[in-house]
Amino acid sequence: NDFRDYAEICFKEFGDRVKHWITLNEPWTYCRSGYSTGTFAPGRCSPWAEGKCTEGDSAREPYLCAHYQLLSHAAAVKLYRRKYQDGLLHKILIEDLCELWCRFMDPLTQGDYPFTMRAIVGHRLPKFNAEQSKMVQGSFDFIGLNYYTTYFADSISLLKRLNASYDSDSHTLQSGKQAHDLFVVSDEQILVISYACAVNKTEASSGGVVCIGREGVDVRGYFAWSLLDNFEWTNGYTVRFGIVYVDYRNGLKRYPKTSAHWFREVLNN
Repeated sequence: NDFRDYAEICFKEFGDRVKHWITLNEPWTYCRSGYSTGTFAPGRCSPWAEGKCTEGDSAREPYLCAHYQLLSHAAAVKLYRRKYQDGLLHKILIEDLCELWCRFMDPLTQGDYPFTMRAIVGHRLPKFNAEQSKMVQGSFDFIGLNYYTTYFADSISLLKRLNASYDSDSHTLQSGKQAHDLFVVSDEQILVISYACAVNKTEASSGGVVCIGREGVDVRGYFAWSLLDNFEWTNGYTVRFGIVYVDYRNGLKRYPKTSAHWFREVLNN
């Protein structure tokens, strides 16, 4: 309920100007890094994990984290739809890394985790009661795809880990041409939240958006991450992802990068 109450403050204060709401950005990232590997705050993991934490359980806590994220998201959506939503102009979703959609999208579309996930994780995976399942299912108006980069790997046999954890529970997942599985829900609207750190990267991802749009997927938007250089997780101000450069040592002056000019041309044409 704390997150729901926080969201209501945002709805009250900014609802007259904000038409698209994203409740949680990259929920997978801080559940995995905060509770499985322990490399992000709050730095919890099993003693044998990457972060060498003093407290935590990499086999259970990441799933608890994700479970409560889904419930808090759904509670905020329920409040918004009941009290604040004005027709179809206002949209709301939980935004996820696209290649890991099942662990979040199955509850959002089916009301429960996928069968394979329940079979592998077993008793370590929290369960939705009937009321929670009903609240979570359908608690979004569009699907957001967070596009970063592509990783290539050789085909190898699965390894048997000595210790069960959130990471070892995830085996393999393949996406075909333009993530073909998206066509199963082609009636849903798609918004792409892009990681626009360079022109060639942004151009490649936007090309993919055009391609799936021509194939019949209802693409409604393309957001660049990010507008300005910002404070980035554990990297602070040492990395710059904005399409506008911020001079931290000279009064925070802003300078559009080449990617900003390119993005403007894409939007105009």
